[in-house]
Amino acid sequence: MRQLHDPARRQNLTPEPPRFEWTPEIAGRRVLLGGCQHVQDASVVYKHSRRVLGWSLADHMRTELVEAAVDAAVFTRGGSVAGTILHSDRGSQYTGYDMAAVCGKHRLRRSMGATGICWDKAGAESLWSTVKHEYYKRHAFTTYANLTAGLDKYIRFYNHGRRHAALGMISPIDFEIRSLASQQSS
Repeated sequence: MRQLHDPARRQNLTPEPPRFEWTPEIAGRRVLLGGCQHVQDASVVYKHSRRVLGWSLADHMRTELVEAAVDAAVFTRGGSVAGTILHSDRGSQYTGYDMAAVCGKHRLRRSMGATGICWDKAGAESLWSTVKHEYYKRHAFTTYANLTAGLDKYIRFYNHGRRHAALGMISPIDFEIRSLASQQSS
């Protein structure tokens, strides 16, 4: 009997506490910004808790967009992230020399998925879908600064207040706190 290809069976898509894996993602959006404009969002999500550790916003898709999100994630974690895995797709923003230099500076371990495989970054990709449906589609922005401040406020809500079914209906921050308490008690 032939087995069907089941990627969910091959990979454990549930968060694993001991692995420190970050997944960066870029998404482009048309937003109402004194008219309709295209903006690029970049984020770094901690795979275990789905917490947004860093993000950036720009009118371009160059490597520095991702670099800013990675730098923000490193800052969020207090600067000591040596050995953390940065698992990306094979986009040019992640494969170039500049990104290698950023990873080297922070001692991040680079990892890339196989071509055409998207399941290993599903959590990071779903973040921008959530932002689009829960935030961007409900707001119009008068200035770029207004957009940035509003997105910052939403991401703080996403990390501290938005409940996730995959995390047992608690926020990413609460999930991290409970995971840490559980690890310390065992």
